[in-house]
Amino acid sequence: MSNERPSVYLQEKCSTISAALDFFCQGSAHFSINEKKLTFLAQIDFWEWELETVIYSFDNFKERSAAWDSITTIRDRLSKLGIIVRENVFSKAEDKRGWNWFKRSTVVEPWDDLNRLIDKWNTLLENCEKKLLDNSINPEWGIEALPDLSKYKKKRRDIS
Repeated sequence: MSNERPSVYLQEKCSTISAALDFFCQGSAHFSINEKKLTFLAQIDFWEWELETVIYSFDNFKERSAAWDSITTIRDRLSKLGIIVRENVFSKAEDKRGWNWFKRSTVVEPWDDLNRLIDKWNTLLENCEKKLLDNSINPEWGIEALPDLSKYKKKRRDIS
């Protein structure tokens, strides 16, 4: 039995954004699927930012999770930040049950969840390109269309 478990926090972040993307991929009684996709495109900068925050949470996970390693790690990190904490606070935290009493497993990034989310994002973009975008350019009207949504596409993450 492995003592690794996925970060619940990262799983829930992926799940939340995934559910929002699902909303834009399905029609409903009130809105057609195209209306939802048009709304998604109108909000694309917001949704890309949301996805980027999830990716950032994965990218800095190892650094953040190091805070759970020991009181020494926390003390060193706070010192580097210029945050001074009374020594007795550290002692009480360490003495209460031993800092690592709760650390029965190693928490890891749920890379598969992130990659499924990135795949869903890219699929939604591709679907919007195929179904909604008019790639014709009409200089007479002053219209220049994006040739595609590739600037918004994300690369899958390496699990290693």
